[in-house]
Amino acid sequence: MFRACALLAVLGIAGLWFFGTQLKPEEKTVDELNDGDVGRLVIVWGRIQGMRVEGGNAFFSLCEKRCVDVAVFRIDGFPVDFRAVKSGRYADVEGVFSEDGLVARSVELK
Repeated sequence: MFRACALLAVLGIAGLWFFGTQLKPEEKTVDELNDGDVGRLVIVWGRIQGMRVEGGNAFFSLCEKRCVDVAVFRIDGFPVDFRAVKSGRYADVEGVFSEDGLVARSVELK
C-alpha cells in the first residue's frame, strides 16, 4: 500500500512539473485573438480605453482595430494604480482569454 501511494505521489509531482512547464503564454495583439485562443494563457498588448474601478476590481477595454474586455480582480495585489491610468495608455496584459474577454493575472503599463 505504501509503495502504491509513493508511486502515485511521484507521478503526481512529475505531472505537475510537466504541465507547469508547458503553460507559457502566447504573445498576441488584440487583433490576432480568435476563438481558438479561448481558455489559453496569452499576453496581449494594446491601448487602454474606458478604465473603471469598482469594488476593488478594474475593468477596461484593450484596443487596436478591435477591442477585448479586460477584468482585473483584486487590484490591490497589482503594482499598478488603476485609478490613475488614463485612456490611450499602452499596456501588456497576461491572462486567460475567454468568450467574455481577458481575466488578467498581470498588467504592465508601457
